[in-house]
Amino acid sequence: MDEINPQNPESKESPLPSSEEEIHLETENPTELSELELQLIQKTEEQKTTLDRMLRIAAEAENARKRWDREKVEIRTYAIQEFVKDLLSTVDAFERALVLIHENKSKLDAQFIPLVEGIEIVSKEIDKALKKNGVERLPGKDSAFNPEYHQAISKVVDPDITQDTVIEEFVAGYKLGDRIIRTAMVKVASPD
Repeated sequence: MDEINPQNPESKESPLPSSEEEIHLETENPTELSELELQLIQKTEEQKTTLDRMLRIAAEAENARKRWDREKVEIRTYAIQEFVKDLLSTVDAFERALVLIHENKSKLDAQFIPLVEGIEIVSKEIDKALKKNGVERLPGKDSAFNPEYHQAISKVVDPDITQDTVIEEFVAGYKLGDRIIRTAMVKVASPD
């Protein structure tokens, strides 16, 4: 059978050896081949080690970046915590003033009505500022008693209820994000 050279289709000679011929890799020194193989294996292992190290460093850097991002959010969120604690006494004072005003509204002279309206406006603005900064009031009167949110300073027994319930709030509780800034001081009704 005639063989065709792919470079010259008209030629009947083949540049490739036939199946009958054997191809031998001849080296002058057979140990040289073994040394080269060992060097290749060693370099491959070094590359794997270097790649593994690079991947670990990249993962550590990514974890550090994520941790820093979380810490930045926490710092931003909780940096105002001490300020909010200090402000809560002012919020309490405004709430007590508004309660007294509403209890005695019928006794107020007309000249004090603008003052009352001003106090109400300031109180609402403080509440807006607190909400804008992530400060929330904890559940108070008529909510289920929760020891994480409430500090019971008084307790009464009421057989008509099924669970401990806040029936009066002396001091409101607040939280910033998921942190309790101040627990509410409450009176609790208990079924037993």
